Amino acid sequence: MPGMILYNLTWIKSRMTSSEVNYICQNKQNNLNTGHNISFPHPNYITLICLFGVFLIYSCSTTKHVAEDDFLLDKYKSEIDNKAIDKKELNSYIRPKPNKRILGVKFYLWLYNLSGDKDNGLNRWLKSIGEEPVVWNEFEVDKNSERIQLYMRNKGYYYSFVKDTTRFKKQKARVRYTIESGDPYLVRNIIYQFKDTTIRNLIIADTMNSLIKRNEPFDVDVLQLERARVEYYLKSLGYYNFSREYIEYKKRTSSIFPALWKYRKR
Repeated sequence: MPGMILYNLTWIKSRMTSSEVNYICQNKQNNLNTGHNISFPHPNYITLICLFGVFLIYSCSTTKHVAEDDFLLDKYKSEIDNKAIDKKELNSYIRPKPNKRILGVKFYLWLYNLSGDKDNGLNRWLKSIGEEPVVWNEFEVDKNSERIQLYMRNKGYYYSFVKDTTRFKKQKARVRYTIESGDPYLVRNIIYQFKDTTIRNLIIADTMNSLIKRNEPFDVDVLQLERARVEYYLKSLGYYNFSREYIEYKKRTSSIFPALWKYRKR
């Protein structure tokens, strides 16, 4: 294939101020002096309104529409012993997500649970603006552990360990994923092979801009970014038909090439 490049990687493991209060009191007194009637809600009424709102929210069970043999996925948590791992990126591999919370309340689930069993306009409307309960699924938990394991491998942590634990209480499930990263593989050597030698000098001269660095963790995402970078670089030099698909990577490990591989901790 024209322009083919092959990389061989040898890699290793709010308060009011007193003036504001005075201003309000003065305005209230002025209004009273001019004969205007101003009514202020009694503090007890405000308290009752707030308590009534809280009662409405919590009086409706979050598991109302969860089948008797099922469990509501209440919460999940991931714990990893390596701060170098992007926790947000890792959590993106966990699916499905529990129902959304607003100020600690599953508000959209609460709206959905306000609906009844009758097929009428109100119930359909509540279900359309609400959020159906997310049910715990053992299969999905297992798949999440596999996804996390794959993510860790793509980041160079080939000996990471993932453990999932589920706790059940009052028809709700809480899942915890515990990840031990282990030591990562690091890129030790980079060997370039060219099937089209006309671009060899261009690539070698540009290696200082390469995103793949020696002694850095092996990372599949970085490899993909490097393919895109080389494609853009060559196209800027007039190789408009060059594609990142012409770039391949090969990994050399101890089990295949023992003479080229050494294990090194970070």
